[in-house]
Amino acid sequence: MKTMGKLASLALATTLLAACGQSPKDEYIGAMEDAGDAKAGTFDMKFKDIAVSGGDSQTTTMINMVKSQLNDMKISGSYSMPDDSKYAVDVNVNAMGQEIPFNVIGDDKAMYLSTAFLSAVMDITQSLSGSSAAVDTSKLKELDGKYIDLQQFAKDSAETTGSSVTADVENLDMKQLLAYQKDLQKEFIKYLKDDVDDKRFEEKDGKLSFTMNKDDIAKLDDIQAKLAKDNPDYEQFKVNIGDMLKELDKVNIQTVIDSKTKKQTYDVDIASAKNNIDAVKFTISTTPSDKVKEVTVPTSDQLATEEQLNEAMGAATGTDTTDTTGSTTITDEQFKTLLKQAKSSKASMSKAQRKQALEQYKPYLTDEQYTKLEKVLED
Repeated sequence: MKTMGKLASLALATTLLAACGQSPKDEYIGAMEDAGDAKAGTFDMKFKDIAVSGGDSQTTTMINMVKSQLNDMKISGSYSMPDDSKYAVDVNVNAMGQEIPFNVIGDDKAMYLSTAFLSAVMDITQSLSGSSAAVDTSKLKELDGKYIDLQQFAKDSAETTGSSVTADVENLDMKQLLAYQKDLQKEFIKYLKDDVDDKRFEEKDGKLSFTMNKDDIAKLDDIQAKLAKDNPDYEQFKVNIGDMLKELDKVNIQTVIDSKTKKQTYDVDIASAKNNIDAVKFTISTTPSDKVKEVTVPTSDQLATEEQLNEAMGAATGTDTTDTTGSTTITDEQFKTLLKQAKSSKASMSKAQRKQALEQYKPYLTDEQYTKLEKVLED
């Protein structure tokens, strides 16, 4: 018995020494890997500050208005992936006194968006327009409990507008996207293990921290390129990080992982003197969970058709939305504002996103306006 007691004490001491011997870097990476393996969790996002300098009074006024709206906005939600083929993501956007729910369900074949968001969006649209007229929401109510097949919707839109971007959505392989995200995380963790100085990782009161800088984020760009080279199917998921970094003077992302709950918090702080942006600060946090919920994809009778959506939106707004060619052009003042927004945000947009923006605005622009916007986005 004494021998067994000594062995137990020795085993306990060895375990404690092994735990104490873990560096903050090892603990941080271990916690990151555990969180990445989670099949469910929650997340939220909150803007903290936007500060600009220079520019004309109109731009300053617009920024202040956007700042006020963003400061009042909160995004929260949850996700669940019971297996490698099915997933559910619920996002709640609290903005302008409204809670807008976006519920996405999917598998490796299709992706569906609940129509639950439509009523809240219509309320906000009416509020922004300043209209006090009553709208017909009966058609919207007919869509209660229904879903939009996003890939079919993209296909229909591509056929109507000739958009190659919506065609890309139609062909989106969600199973491959999830595989890409896992490979991206795996390669970035390898970079942290092999190339990042141990001294950059800290531990205090059970909180593990590491601050990402421009070099770390540039490494993500290299990893993306390598993944796309090894697997050409990954090319469609690349984000234009390199060009974005060229526009930024400061990029700091302070990450903190709670060693007990595995909650990850990202405090983002960026600045761009070139674009008169003194600071953009926001926080994102994610918390893994073991509460995985079952996911059931909608049946065919639960799917809303494009015609039903057009009728519902038309009835609610008092307009005819069956004409998707778009015959109304924006005003010169609206176009000036659009150009300023395009100039300040193009660095953070990928080539596909710039192309998408052009195609989305094309129905509402004159030929001259379209040429000017195209030049701004391509320069």
